[in-house]
Amino acid sequence: MFAEGTSPCATIAAMKFDMKKMMAEVSRVQAQMQEKIAEAEAKLRETTVVGSAGGGIVEVEMNGQRELIRVAIKPEALASLTAELGEEGNIQEAAEELSDLVFAAVNSALAQATKLNEELMSEVSGGMNLAGLGLPNLPGL
Repeated sequence: MFAEGTSPCATIAAMKFDMKKMMAEVSRVQAQMQEKIAEAEAKLRETTVVGSAGGGIVEVEMNGQRELIRVAIKPEALASLTAELGEEGNIQEAAEELSDLVFAAVNSALAQATKLNEELMSEVSGGMNLAGLGLPNLPGL
C-alpha cells in the first residue's frame, strides 16, 4: 500500500496536501461557474422576446427570466370587437375573445423566453443538467 521506503505518515501527509489542492481547485471552478451563472442571469434579465396574437393586435413582452415586461392591446382590437358586436352584441363574448388573444400572446412569449433561458443555461453548464446539484438560482434548470 505504501511506496517502498516511505512511511505511512509521509503518505498520509501527501494525501492531505493533494486533497487541499483538489478542494482549492473545486472552489475555483465553483466560483467560475457562479460568475458565469450571474452573467447569464443578467443577460436573461436584459434580453426580451415578444409574443403576439391576432396578427399583432395583442403583444406581450417578456424577459429571458420569464418576467412579464409589457402587454399591449392595439386600439383596432377593441374597435374590431365592438364592430362585431353591433347593437345587439354580447360584451361577454368580446371579453372572451380579447382574453383568448392575450392568452395566446402570453403563451407565445413564454415559449420564446423558455427557449432562450434553456439555450443560455445550457451554454453555461456545457450541456450538463445541473438541477440536482443544489446550485443557487438556476433559471430553466
